[in-house]
Amino acid sequence: MSFKSVVIDAFIAAGQLLSLPFLLISALVSRVFRPKDILVGFGPEPINPFHSKSLAALGYNSKSFVSHNYYIGSEFDIHLDRKNLFRQIFDKAYFRTAFYAVFRFNVLFFYFHGGPIGFPSKIFWRLEWLIYKLAGIKAVVMPYGGDVQDLRRNPNLLYKDALARDYPNSWTREKVVARKVNHWQRHADHVISGCDWVNYMSYWDTLCISHFAIDSESINHVSIVRNEMKLKVLHAPNHRAIKGTSAIEKAIEKLTSEGLEIELMLIEKKPNTEVLKAIEECDLVVEQLVIGWYAQFAIEAMAYGKPVISHLDKDLMSLYVSKGLLEENELPIILSDTISIEETLRDFYYNRNDYLDKAANGPKYVAKHHSLEAIGALFSDVIQDLK
Repeated sequence: MSFKSVVIDAFIAAGQLLSLPFLLISALVSRVFRPKDILVGFGPEPINPFHSKSLAALGYNSKSFVSHNYYIGSEFDIHLDRKNLFRQIFDKAYFRTAFYAVFRFNVLFFYFHGGPIGFPSKIFWRLEWLIYKLAGIKAVVMPYGGDVQDLRRNPNLLYKDALARDYPNSWTREKVVARKVNHWQRHADHVISGCDWVNYMSYWDTLCISHFAIDSESINHVSIVRNEMKLKVLHAPNHRAIKGTSAIEKAIEKLTSEGLEIELMLIEKKPNTEVLKAIEECDLVVEQLVIGWYAQFAIEAMAYGKPVISHLDKDLMSLYVSKGLLEENELPIILSDTISIEETLRDFYYNRNDYLDKAANGPKYVAKHHSLEAIGALFSDVIQDLK
């Protein structure tokens, strides 16, 4: 660690300690000055801009606020970025975001890394829940992936191996992740789980397939029927190993060597607008072959009516069917994994019309489970439960 980093970390720690009395006083004062009608905030991590839009579609006063941005998109309501060094020191502790949230919102939705006060503070994350209690703010915590992934709790050995390939030092944060998961399971006013996140959690108040949302009404699904035999396969990995990218590349290389006309459309670290355009142009989407459940990319592809290949864990499928969240054979996804992907692609190439009915159910499935209305209803039920 450089001398500059040590100095900056020291300033951050000092700033956090000095601000604690102000945060506690602000929490109490905010009870008087915060608007009385329900105002819902999502932040500060920029994971899904449609979360706040889903509640807004149901008439809630809901806003997303972020302290930084990823390359995947920037459709969030409020950006609280800071640039120069002095502001950066306090921005790293999210103080501007914290004070904004304490005085603005009645309900906060955030992830297990922590909310606007605790993320990524090494000091405040243990006290964040207390500040919200003093302020009378309800804290709803939900996972998105890396915030709960303690691989010691996951039986998926292939996933462990893949994560070690993509993130060799991921094991060093396992204890911190586990502490935060246990902490928020104990102190949050409401805990949401779903997807493959249940592998890493031991408690939840609300179980869902996943809370990922899209504006499905803005998407016009398109037919996959083509006259030519050439098959355009789209894969957009944000993490190559845990998505099974090498297995996909090897399978397509093998099939093309046999004379099959297959084009791999590989998109990495591009804005979501480019990904959506590629979905329109492709014949088939291969999402992931390792994790065990589908995510945002598959949802978007299904909304377009495109056939989607993904790996779905049988135990997770059994959980969601038994809890009534899914119907038997409802998911319009073609099942495959790193071992069977070559044969799955070969069968699709020669028999693609056999998959049309499954793909055609994609928009209906997304509207039912991942539309603004569906996720808005999920969050609305949570808010009503908090009253």
